Amino acid sequence: MSHKYVLVSMIYRMALGIYMAVSNEEMDGTLIILFINLLFILYNVTNLPFKDTYQNYRASLCNLAQLAILLVTNYYRSLKHYTKM
Repeated sequence: MSHKYVLVSMIYRMALGIYMAVSNEEMDGTLIILFINLLFILYNVTNLPFKDTYQNYRASLCNLAQLAILLVTNYYRSLKHYTKM
């Protein structure tokens, strides 16, 4: 496994965490989070950091699952803002 992959993965997770903590009420937050996540998925798919093919597929599948989770939670956050209670 590449040391560069570990560094990029840590920066990605820190960027998501800090952005979600600081800009929780921003309405464009969903798009920015989607952009950050898609950049990391593209990095993961193009560089294939593991020697074993199975591990590369597993990492890509985990990142896609994380994308789905982030989209659903941010969708409901946006829905809460636009729907009158």
